[in-house]
Amino acid sequence: MSGTSMATPWVAGVVALMMVKHRKIGGKTPLHSVEDVREHLRKTAIELDQVGKDTKTGYGLIDVSKALETLKPEPIPEPVPDPLPEPEPIPDPRIDQLVLKVEQQESELTATKVRIEALIGRVTSLESKLAQIKGILSLESKLAQIRGIL
Repeated sequence: MSGTSMATPWVAGVVALMMVKHRKIGGKTPLHSVEDVREHLRKTAIELDQVGKDTKTGYGLIDVSKALETLKPEPIPEPVPDPLPEPEPIPDPRIDQLVLKVEQQESELTATKVRIEALIGRVTSLESKLAQIKGILSLESKLAQIRGIL
């Protein structure tokens, strides 16, 4: 027997050995599909005629040792720990009291500011009236001077 009649059982036996090793490693090899198995056999084959596939020898002769030796576990990525959640603040009644005091003081400051602004408005109004009075007094003084001359 020769040709594909002998190649088929040979390939089946090599694939069986590869699957045994795959399972012994816990299924952590890069062989996850039929295409992965085919590609692994192609990569590890010994070229007999032309590089790549040809009509006479296909992809070449299966190198059983190389096919099994190069079948290694995929690297296991290091687990990434979940980020720690932000710690919940511990309620402190003293802080609540301080916040309340600050809010009260802010309210008092606002009320004081409003009163000061009102006083500034009154002072401005009084200054304006005082300027008017000074103008009137100045006129009366001039009028008195004019009367004294006449």
